[in-house]
Amino acid sequence: MGNLQERGIDIAVRLAGDSQSALARLIGVKPQTVQKWVAAGKPTPEGCRAIEVVFGERCTRVMLDPHLFGTIEK
Repeated sequence: MGNLQERGIDIAVRLAGDSQSALARLIGVKPQTVQKWVAAGKPTPEGCRAIEVVFGERCTRVMLDPHLFGTIEK
């Protein structure tokens, strides 16, 4: 189970097998792009959408950038 403070980009990397390179391959970007996202704490809006397409509800665009896409209401 993930840490409650785990960032969305960290969840995406974990789901990809704990590999930034694997995440990059899954969504069709260069590993350096994912490295930049990890350093920034979030992907670009396009990156958020691409990750959500691959992982669905396990890693949504809202989880990746809640300031841009809103928050999950329960």
